[in-house]
Amino acid sequence: DTTLEKIEIDGLEATWNSITGRYEIKVNRDINSYSVEAIATELTAEVSVDGTNGTHTATKMVTNQLGETIVPIRVTAPNTITSKVYNLAIIEKSNNAMLGYVKLNGKAVAPNGDGEYYLEVVSKVQSVLVEVGAQHDGATINLEGEDQTGVWRGTKVLQTDLEEYDFTITAENGSPTTGPYTIKIKTS
Repeated sequence: DTTLEKIEIDGLEATWNSITGRYEIKVNRDINSYSVEAIATELTAEVSVDGTNGTHTATKMVTNQLGETIVPIRVTAPNTITSKVYNLAIIEKSNNAMLGYVKLNGKAVAPNGDGEYYLEVVSKVQSVLVEVGAQHDGATINLEGEDQTGVWRGTKVLQTDLEEYDFTITAENGSPTTGPYTIKIKTS
């Protein structure tokens, strides 16, 4: 058996990404090195984490490479003939908190001279579809107290002649936060 029970980085478990065919975990950018522990499913399997070997488990301190650190992990079955290599990608969380776009009722809206995103609708319109996209899909958009990751989508019911909605964007790693930005929707 050459399967892994789990891989932990500083006590946090990496997850298998079936699209990329590797284990992955996202970490904060300010960490210089990581303790990587790989545990085989089979108790007598040999495990190697980037050249550091052990039976059933192996642990190695790995130095951070900017952006993404790839760590090879080999599991050798007890028969010592069959082995499998897994890759672990340690990915730094993004610090990008930039606004990508604002769409109101499906149409892109640019900021006006005051930096606000403005839409005027006729009086019979009762709601507006709001979509705000961050440049990075891991950033969190908070619009009026509701968080969504990557893209904020929702319908806002128009209750007054001028509705204002403020939003901010926080980077995947928690800092920085940009905004507040303002969306204004006027009913005429």
